Amino acid sequence: MSITTISLPVTPAAEAGPHITVIVVALSGFVDQTNVAQLRATLVEAGALCNRMVVDLSTAEYVSSAGWNALAESAQRNRVIGGDIKLCGMNPGVAEGFSQMHFDRLFQPHQLVEDALDAFRTQVLSDLQRTLNTQSPVQSASAHLSESLVTHAGTIDTGLIPLQERILKVLLTIGPASLFSIHEHLRQREFGGIRIGLLRLYLVMRSMGLGSRKKRISYLLSR
Repeated sequence: MSITTISLPVTPAAEAGPHITVIVVALSGFVDQTNVAQLRATLVEAGALCNRMVVDLSTAEYVSSAGWNALAESAQRNRVIGGDIKLCGMNPGVAEGFSQMHFDRLFQPHQLVEDALDAFRTQVLSDLQRTLNTQSPVQSASAHLSESLVTHAGTIDTGLIPLQERILKVLLTIGPASLFSIHEHLRQREFGGIRIGLLRLYLVMRSMGLGSRKKRISYLLSR
């Protein structure tokens, strides 16, 4: 079993644009009661890094009900916190067992790793579009007013100080990243496991003078 971390552009062919993190877990050989504990440990380790996972079964020869149950439990954990697990690469024998045990009710399998990554990309874009569509003009105006009050008054809400420190830690660790990348890293345990909306994160970073990539580069160069 192996774990690979992928930084995936949200928009295809836009390497310089926003990225999301996806963990690819590759399974091989026989997955059954004899090694299901190792599978569970691997999924917990991967889940600690990111709540979006692709499980590559292209070199798996057999998956028992114990293996499928471990994957289902991990998927449920990820979905509770806004992530998911996507499966890909099943050979006909593995796919037959998958369907016979009705795990196709929990997962929509994909043919290739790239297909599963595309599904995550589509899901993220859909979530962002839905967020934009559901934001009312009153909410938008209120957010801009709050940003203006913080910026022009020159004061910082003390409740945001820990978040600001974590934002700076992310920047110092990964460089002048995109808003999406900072958002993804803040969710990781290393940076406090913070769950924050993209809009609020943007407003906080604007109040810190780090609202644009250019300003983040200037900040890091001044260090």
